Amino acid sequence: FACNTKLLAMAEPTRLRAIDRWVAAQSQDLVPNAVRLFDEFTYKARSWPRAWRVLLKAEVMALGENTRFIVTSLPGLDADMLYEDIYCARGQ
Repeated sequence: FACNTKLLAMAEPTRLRAIDRWVAAQSQDLVPNAVRLFDEFTYKARSWPRAWRVLLKAEVMALGENTRFIVTSLPGLDADMLYEDIYCARGQ
């Protein structure tokens, strides 16, 4: 899902937490390849008839940030499970 300024603003707290964790991890003996945090919120674009569930992946790695948004109607599963086990798995 393409992002816009409103989605980026909604993602900002999670994105900043991911950056903080990445920075903190740099002083550890074993530095992770990436720090990934997940969140979710509802969002309604002007052209949409209703609000939808939006999943957020805020990832920070040595190459930079990788923020992704997914719109879904799937209920019940955590954002990280939906992203990693369902969304990413569809390409495999």
